[in-house]
Amino acid sequence: MLGTATKLRSPMPYSWDIVGYANGLFCVLNYVEGGIALWNPSIQKLKKIPDSNGQPPPLELDYGFGYDSTNDDLKVVQIVELANEEDIVVSHQVSVYSLKANSWKRIQDIPSSSYGFSVGFCDIVLLNGALGWLMCDELLDPQCIIVTLDLASEKYRVFPIPVDRVDIEDRYKPDLKILGDYLCICLNFRSRRDVWIMKEYGETESWSLLYSIDKQPNVYGKPLAFSKNGEMVLLEILGNGYSRLSWYDLEKKSVKQVEISGLRNFLTTICWGICWGSLCLLDGDC
Repeated sequence: MLGTATKLRSPMPYSWDIVGYANGLFCVLNYVEGGIALWNPSIQKLKKIPDSNGQPPPLELDYGFGYDSTNDDLKVVQIVELANEEDIVVSHQVSVYSLKANSWKRIQDIPSSSYGFSVGFCDIVLLNGALGWLMCDELLDPQCIIVTLDLASEKYRVFPIPVDRVDIEDRYKPDLKILGDYLCICLNFRSRRDVWIMKEYGETESWSLLYSIDKQPNVYGKPLAFSKNGEMVLLEILGNGYSRLSWYDLEKKSVKQVEISGLRNFLTTICWGICWGSLCLLDGDC
């Protein structure tokens, strides 16, 4: 069953987006000016994070957010892409912000096996204490890899996606998600969109096709969560000028729209997120 939906006031007086969620907190990004902050929607408290190295962040970057249970710390990861004169990505510099220390530090760059691959096609997700993201190379035959960073050890892993190639579209690119306790990847093909889950984390042989949906023009369903019985998947349906929630029945292969009291059926300026309430005061002691 779907829980209660809550409409919350924007935490900042400018345009923002959700970077990630952990332990009742959202990491939010001002995509106009580049600033980031931690936000507790349960108590409406905001903590702005200082710029790394005291300098405004560069334009070509991505952020991830997660909880390091080994050190009982919340961390923000910043990835900066560097390209050569031919506009080919040659390296990815990574910095980590610690809420407990309230400071940034540079760590090892993403492994050189990511040469030519670019971040920025999808969200950076958190599972089993590690952040994971999709990196794609669309210059020739589109290929993608998954990179993970363990927040405690600060070590990387690189492994393949379950198919050899994907279709790269301007509007709906490959997407990495967390569905239940599984790493989940949404892949595009000419006539359909496939959703795979990794049943054993880090074991590429455990990729399993969850469902496949025929493409509809300008419409895309992003998986958010399983129902309690695991028989349905909650989807965020994106189309031309609207966003809504629907249930997808895995057995019947049917879609049913979710009605939310107090919200219009079709919304153009809404971010969907799933979180648990927290009383964390964002003082480094959560």
